[in-house]
Amino acid sequence: MKKFIIVFLILLNLVLFASSKVFYLGPNSLNLFKSIDIYKSTIDFEVDKFFVENDGEYDIISIDGLSQFSFEEGYPSLPFIIKNIALPDEGDLDYKIEILEEIQIDGQFNIKPFQPPLFDVPGFVPNFVRDDYFYSLNQFYPSSVVTIIEPTGIRDVRFSKVYFSPFRYNPVTKKLILIKKARITFFVNSSKSTNPINNSPYLTEEFVPLYKEFLSNFDAVLKYKRVETLQERNERIQKIRESFKGDDFTPPGDYLIVVGGTTLSNKVKNFASYKAKLGYSPVIMHLPNYSSSIVIKDSIQYAYNNWSVKPVYILIVGDADSTRTPSDNWVVMRPLWKDFRSVYSYGIKDGFVPNDHWYACLNDTNYYPDAYISRFNVKDTITLNNIVNKTIKYETNPQLTGNADWFTTYVGVAGYESGRIFDTTATRVWKNYLRPYGWTDWDSMIETKTWSPGRAAVADSINDGQNFILFRGHGAEGYDGDADDGKGFGWMGGADQGYKDLYTNEDIAVRANGYMGGFVFAPTCLAGNYAYPNDTNSMGDYWTHLTSNNGGVGYFGATNVSLSYYNDSMSLGIGRAFANYNNVMPDRTFGKVTNYAKLYMETYAGTATYFRLENYLMNTLGDPAVKI
Repeated sequence: MKKFIIVFLILLNLVLFASSKVFYLGPNSLNLFKSIDIYKSTIDFEVDKFFVENDGEYDIISIDGLSQFSFEEGYPSLPFIIKNIALPDEGDLDYKIEILEEIQIDGQFNIKPFQPPLFDVPGFVPNFVRDDYFYSLNQFYPSSVVTIIEPTGIRDVRFSKVYFSPFRYNPVTKKLILIKKARITFFVNSSKSTNPINNSPYLTEEFVPLYKEFLSNFDAVLKYKRVETLQERNERIQKIRESFKGDDFTPPGDYLIVVGGTTLSNKVKNFASYKAKLGYSPVIMHLPNYSSSIVIKDSIQYAYNNWSVKPVYILIVGDADSTRTPSDNWVVMRPLWKDFRSVYSYGIKDGFVPNDHWYACLNDTNYYPDAYISRFNVKDTITLNNIVNKTIKYETNPQLTGNADWFTTYVGVAGYESGRIFDTTATRVWKNYLRPYGWTDWDSMIETKTWSPGRAAVADSINDGQNFILFRGHGAEGYDGDADDGKGFGWMGGADQGYKDLYTNEDIAVRANGYMGGFVFAPTCLAGNYAYPNDTNSMGDYWTHLTSNNGGVGYFGATNVSLSYYNDSMSLGIGRAFANYNNVMPDRTFGKVTNYAKLYMETYAGTATYFRLENYLMNTLGDPAVKI
């Protein structure tokens, strides 16, 4: 039986702490998600207290463990429970809610509107957003306490994102209604099936870490579909290939290499042979030099839709700069320039984001990856040789002379800026994830309010050898004004230190680390734009293929202006995966780590619009299957 109580603030057990207040409602607190099976799950919820923090003229309402969220910018920001619930291959999610106790609070709350994200742009000053029309409506928000988003999928699994708001707010009366105690039962409605998946009898082993982190009912997923191991997949591929011997047939494979023209064929074949020795089943797909994004996507989509074993890893080989004239000496494989003009107008092509991420979105129109994709952003055999040789040496014969500990060395590079958490994020990756899980060395190149390391110190630290570099701060792309040499690409610190240069392509070019270089993760603006017109030398290019004995084997970064806090959440995901935090990823590859980080980003309470933008912004250069 539901209880509904109207109370005034003076009747609540109220405790004041500086600018915040705690409202105690009772002794019991509960936020328990339980999956019965793939068809049914529950949330039991009870709140013992909530917090009200004063922020100028506005109030911020919060509950421990819940995310601040709103479906629209400028609408009230309220605490939400957000879950991703996996579904069977057919059937949509429905729900029933039992509200056991509800309270109406007749206070004078002025709830702060949900704000758009902060762009990682030097000097960026956000505009405060408030929907005045909505705040004039005498009605409670949200209108429904439970919202279920249309099903979508990640490779083998369908799911729906669900939102539960225990609070509803009326901006005219300034009253709150709080569901103090409730049970929500989610179940599958088999009479409706949006975006069904009918061709995935197994769970792909390499995607299990993503499912485990992202899906609230992962245990039910394991009961619904079994995991096919790499060995089992290879055995299945071998049987298929043997049955089609002599026929005009492209055999299925789990590692698809898409290369432009014929100039790079021999070296690509050598690399494919190397991957085969590691247990993969590579297939080389030759496309014309200067293939368009549509041709590339259609070719990958055909393989995904028709091969009995879908590609798990996809490697594109060719330069992403579509302004170049293709020739035997210059191979071009164009990326998609995704139109985000409805969101922002940054970049060399205002509002467009060059990316390869789109090529891996193969199930429907969502932004979730269905394969792990990366690129060798090379124009010729010289640059291809550089990255191939470094990758093979890293995996098979890493250099251990000079600094035997470099495989467990982390370099955190970050700016300091009021209103941002660059420095905090780089520190948390070490203290929360790497150090507790066996990493031995941390070199802190993190600005403070009174100190900046500068380029020389950062370069010296990286020259000593490291497996993991994280950068949080600002970035730059393009020309430096005098040459087509990539020198305009670099990382900068925070506003409080005057946006000082911390590391640039010129530093990578003279790097003296031998083969002691691993991976750069730089979820910051611009410096990773591998498709910058008439300049093929982004920081990722310099890092991965400038020469065969400096830089490293992988670079993950943004191709346009990106978002604070979203980037920070993604960085924490990188740390968790790299360290195998809570055994989340015992077997780590570059593609698995970066895509895990993109999903972990959604633990930050952003919106689907900006999650989509960030997924397209962040791209990888290097072998997606290289083991870390």
